[in-house]
Amino acid sequence: MITTQMTQSDNALPSSVTRPTSSVPIPSRAISSWPLTCLFITFIISILTVTATTIPYNFNPAPLTIGLEKLGVGLLVGPEDIAYVSSSEVTVENWVNTGGRPLGLAFGRHNEVIVADVEQGLLNISRYNKKVVLTDEEEDVKFRLTDSVDITKDGMVYFVDASYKYRLSEFTLEILEGNPHGKLLSYDLRTRRTRVLVPELYFANGVAVSKDQYSWSSVRQSCTFIHDSTLLLK
Repeated sequence: MITTQMTQSDNALPSSVTRPTSSVPIPSRAISSWPLTCLFITFIISILTVTATTIPYNFNPAPLTIGLEKLGVGLLVGPEDIAYVSSSEVTVENWVNTGGRPLGLAFGRHNEVIVADVEQGLLNISRYNKKVVLTDEEEDVKFRLTDSVDITKDGMVYFVDASYKYRLSEFTLEILEGNPHGKLLSYDLRTRRTRVLVPELYFANGVAVSKDQYSWSSVRQSCTFIHDSTLLLK
């Protein structure tokens, strides 16, 4: 009688038989990192080139000749601007809630406060704490990053919208994209008309009217700060 021993699986080979192995090598599926490396190097070179070509020739801060006093310690959260008149007393208190994020302040002709609010647009806040939205769009394009304001003696308001594409929480995307989405605008308090004076600014981050009331200075921000000035058309 001949007896055959099998393993638990009918398909398994006897223990005395060795399964043949293949000598054909299995190709590697590793992905080369060279394209990503080239892309990273190109990005770094672009950033360095822009930085080197936009560094201002003279950007030294003005010397501080007066003493400093800390105000509102522990009461102010992320202060961005200040409006001051010589007749006012220096006090810090909760005054009014704009319902957004105020980034720019300027006194109007009747001691009202004109506010550049990044979420609400251009606001007028009276001495009685009454808030009025002056403008939040121009030609059906909503402001997304209103961040600076100044006003002339005759009541013309000048302000900047840093970007019509990105909000404050997305400002990093604005800088990385590197396209001119900002603009300088004016608002006439008498006619309530909003005008775009200078379009296509790179992250317009400030505006100031000169003492002669005929020129303005703005700050554009990309990799560095650049000062611009030009003549305002009345």
